Amino acid sequence: FLYRAFVPERASRSLVGAFIVEEAQPSPFSADLTLLVQAWSPDPTMTVPLLTVNGAVSPTLEAPAGGRARLRLVNASAQFLRLKMGDAPCFVLAVDGQPVQPFALKDGRVQLTPGGRIDLTLDVGTADPIRLDVETTQLPIQLALVVPVGAGSSAQGQALPAPEALPSNGLPEKIPLENAARFEVPLSGAASLSSFPSLGTVKPGQSVVLSLVNKLEVPVAVLLHGTPARLLDGVDDGWKPWWHDAIPVAPRTTVRAALVAGTAGKWAVIGQRGGDGAIVAAQSYDVA
Repeated sequence: FLYRAFVPERASRSLVGAFIVEEAQPSPFSADLTLLVQAWSPDPTMTVPLLTVNGAVSPTLEAPAGGRARLRLVNASAQFLRLKMGDAPCFVLAVDGQPVQPFALKDGRVQLTPGGRIDLTLDVGTADPIRLDVETTQLPIQLALVVPVGAGSSAQGQALPAPEALPSNGLPEKIPLENAARFEVPLSGAASLSSFPSLGTVKPGQSVVLSLVNKLEVPVAVLLHGTPARLLDGVDDGWKPWWHDAIPVAPRTTVRAALVAGTAGKWAVIGQRGGDGAIVAAQSYDVA
């Protein structure tokens, strides 16, 4: 999880951090590294922001040679980050805090949405450091460097098997859509965080479909409070296999997300414009 300020003017001056709930069983990883990414613009002439990890510019992180490290990547910035994880074998363990069936990253690349989190495994060799880069329209930016420490062993130098899945958090396998409550969330002009007008009221256990309509020329991150959602396919004939509470919506597109209402309360749906973090939607849905 991630805690931070949403108002752009306060984001650089407020507390921000990762909130981690450990699994009950012992960790199988040789290292467990949290990388909290922030973006800064100290000079208005900069064409790309200054990125920090845990408050440092391009820090060097250590992991046992020949082992498998767990990386917890947390995007506390308003930037859509295109990450390149070097040449080391890398598997996705969880998206936005929800376990997935582990899969290898294609070409070591993954996008990290503003407010999003991704848990990865990184197989650390016995020789060369591993660069973690952010790809930009210009040159890549080195985000961090993972350095193997210790001698390792010949057995550790061999390829490791795919990691086992993390324990499930108990989210439903299916989302019934026939009688779902459906709401549209426009992502357009400025919005205030003072009121959060309600889209409507649903019962606990009821399915909800949110149509996230981006009318802007830039991408928007939609941040869901209360429960995560799955992204729907085009004609309600299925959904993507991952749960999200930080949903990327490309410019001039509509993304539909389905969730199952959980705990009673008023739950926010916030749209944050990519780049400057301006709030472009601030609504809610009520569970009662």
